[in-house]
Amino acid sequence: MSVNEYLIDASTRHQIMLQRLSGGSFNKLKPLLEKLQKDIRARLSENPTDFQMNRLTSLMRDIQSLFDAANSEVSKQLNLDLEEFIPYETDFQYRMLGNAVTTELTLPAIEQVVAAVTTAKAELISGGVTKRLTISEMVETLGTKPVTIENKIRAGIIEGKSVDQMVRDIMRVANQAHKRDVRTIVRTAFNLAGSEARRAVNAANSDVLIGERLIVTLDSRTSVTCYGLSVKNIIYKIGEGPQPPLHFGCRTVRVGVVDPRYAVPGIKGLKSARGDNGVEKIDVDVTFDQFLKNQSVAFQKEFFYKFSGGHYKYDAWKAGKISGADFVDGNGAEIDLSYLKSLDSITL
Repeated sequence: MSVNEYLIDASTRHQIMLQRLSGGSFNKLKPLLEKLQKDIRARLSENPTDFQMNRLTSLMRDIQSLFDAANSEVSKQLNLDLEEFIPYETDFQYRMLGNAVTTELTLPAIEQVVAAVTTAKAELISGGVTKRLTISEMVETLGTKPVTIENKIRAGIIEGKSVDQMVRDIMRVANQAHKRDVRTIVRTAFNLAGSEARRAVNAANSDVLIGERLIVTLDSRTSVTCYGLSVKNIIYKIGEGPQPPLHFGCRTVRVGVVDPRYAVPGIKGLKSARGDNGVEKIDVDVTFDQFLKNQSVAFQKEFFYKFSGGHYKYDAWKAGKISGADFVDGNGAEIDLSYLKSLDSITL
């Protein structure tokens, strides 16, 4: 394995873990979002006559206040999580690159990275339009939900819907849509923070790199934007070209390309795997199927029986008709920063 293959492999596995880390951060916000739903339902239930055109202004002012208060708390918790994450992520990127080169590296000042994350504007393609947003501005977009709610109320009045029907429509926005948007923004914020940490490390050590390339997660959820960039396989100059996140919920990363003059010769990558013996280090070239075949029958069945029709899938896999990798993706249980650190100790 070359050093650049090692960097791609380590970065890809680390990025998958970051998605789970952002899921853990989102979980902290669930009680807050559930309280918002209860508060909105309580306000909607106060007076049925509020669902009249001449009473909407007062109702919407109250709902806007509830959203503003909740979104402010979302911003505070997200900032706390990112403040803890940024120093670790910067150190991880520094250590990962250090494993691939033969020379001493420069660790950028954490204060500078934090400042960069705070002011960085992600260029996010949304609905065919590119929006340049900082993390705080991403959170501010959550404040537009009351506009959607007001539109639903106005449409409901015109259509002659009952108050109960309109309340159900509104709660669908307050519950499903708002929660989905918060989760997406948290994921995007972590990607932006990770991208800025990586950019700072690569910029501080640009003498050992010839550039950076985009590494795209290719699966059924890959966006057209990211897929289009993946097929180009361009090596960009440090700090130039598209910088992830490229859209809300983006999983793409930029990875440094080491100058051959500084590359560690014959580097061999290791990856983590959880089998009968718990988490262990295995050769990065070992495929998932090879790993699975070395596990006990009980472990193999446990893996396949998680899926619908697991018994038939297990039999088909044993017969060599399907691959175990067909059932593996980047989704997993949410994790916290301490668990990410334990996984990264194996990755590096």
